[in-house]
Amino acid sequence: LDVSYALEMMSSPKNVIQVQDIEDWEKAVDQTRQLQVTIPDLIAANGDIEYAQKRWEELLKDSPHDRELLFRYARFLQKNQLLEKAASVCQSLIKLPDAGSDWYGFLAHLQHSMGYPEQAKKTLDSAPSSPKSEEFHLVAANVAEELGDIPEAIGELGKALEINPQHGNSLLLRAKLLMVQGQNAAALSDVDKFIEVEGP
Repeated sequence: LDVSYALEMMSSPKNVIQVQDIEDWEKAVDQTRQLQVTIPDLIAANGDIEYAQKRWEELLKDSPHDRELLFRYARFLQKNQLLEKAASVCQSLIKLPDAGSDWYGFLAHLQHSMGYPEQAKKTLDSAPSSPKSEEFHLVAANVAEELGDIPEAIGELGKALEINPQHGNSLLLRAKLLMVQGQNAAALSDVDKFIEVEGP
């Protein structure tokens, strides 16, 4: 991939998305955004993480409080193992009004990945009371397991599976924890469900 050529083509007037009427505006904005956030990933895949990060920072200069952009930037940083910086971006995200619980879950996941389960637990406990996703409960289960609270972890996995009974990671982790507690029949039941969902 020739990144310089790709950038040149994107900036060429003949390749700029044309808006014919007001109804096309939202679609054009969305397509432009998709192109803008894809370029840093392509640059990073080409091995230049530093330049990719600069591209992201340029994007965020124009929209410093854009939640979607910030979240995608945090994901980009996580994907490229820049966990501390990703956590810092998440800290700014959860300070925004009406911050969603999934952002707290993602921050807790990063904190747990960096070896700070106690911090992760505090982050999870401070999440708003809005409905939570199965991924949030999976993170909470991983943190509880790390802190030695197996019953709490199993409870969180139960919540995840109430939301999505086919959530493979939750089934597998609960099977492991149930086995640790000697509940072999329940553990094997979860393994069977996992195989049914994911295949042998």
